[in-house]
Amino acid sequence: MNRLGPPIRQTQPPRGDEFGLETAIARRQRGKSEAARQLLARHGRHAARQAMFDRIRALYNADRTIREIAEELGPGLRRVRRWVRLIELPERDLMAPKPSTTAYHGAYLTRRWAEGTTKVK
Repeated sequence: MNRLGPPIRQTQPPRGDEFGLETAIARRQRGKSEAARQLLARHGRHAARQAMFDRIRALYNADRTIREIAEELGPGLRRVRRWVRLIELPERDLMAPKPSTTAYHGAYLTRRWAEGTTKVK
């Protein structure tokens, strides 16, 4: 077995908090509610999509083909083809809540909770 390669190390990689290092996102998210964390994550995803859209548009304006852009940046040909036709990145469509979810009945549930009905039956 020794000739197959070096032995596997048993040590764990250091975590950031062991040395007092925290990422910027972790510092911002510390002490925030779940809704605030979700909003921050949504803004981060939107910023990433916008950055990808801007890079695609810049490369297309620099006379690169759609296939070259897709191979370089990673999204599919279909997305690149669709995005080069747009001037601005459209907002994502949000689905309406379905009747089987609590979000659909949110106003009713909030009103009933305020009335004092806290039992789920």
